[in-house]
Amino acid sequence: MAYTYLIGWTQMNKWYYGVRFTKSCLPTDLFISYFTSSNYVNDFIVENGMPDVIQIRKIFDDPNKAIKWEYRVLKKLKIHENEKWLNRNVGGNIVFDEQVRKKMSDKKKGKSPSNKGKRMSDEQRKKISDTRKLKGLGHKNAQYLPRMMGDSNPMRNDTVRKKFSEQVTGRRKRYNEDGSWSWYYPDK
Repeated sequence: MAYTYLIGWTQMNKWYYGVRFTKSCLPTDLFISYFTSSNYVNDFIVENGMPDVIQIRKIFDDPNKAIKWEYRVLKKLKIHENEKWLNRNVGGNIVFDEQVRKKMSDKKKGKSPSNKGKRMSDEQRKKISDTRKLKGLGHKNAQYLPRMMGDSNPMRNDTVRKKFSEQVTGRRKRYNEDGSWSWYYPDK
């Protein structure tokens, strides 16, 4: 189960829209045993007291739908442009206020990059070059680049490629009674 919720302090016009999803979460737990996962909101509660508005906005059977719904609502409300929202994260993108930005900027001032004045080896340059050539696969798959492009890749061997093709040709996906699926060959 999953749900989205709204909490607010009407006197201060401060609001927070959130989502909760765990195996054992219940909407009745909101502000009984679950107070929010946001440290920023928890600090606000300590300073200003409990919110006077606590609402369950929508209940979901699927956590992914709840997460998408929260993202949609936060984008529609444009919380990053409005000071009345305590939310600091929209779909994994952190929204920093001016105070935090200044603090981060001050912390970096006067420090030089860690690689300043250092020369890269030819091997490092080659790795960077190979990674940049890997378009469409993204940085997460960059570690596989040498195997994918090099001669050590078994799929570059014509014999292996032909054998693999023979194995998968004609197979179909079958859904089992328990909802899982498996491959089968109708001609065999």
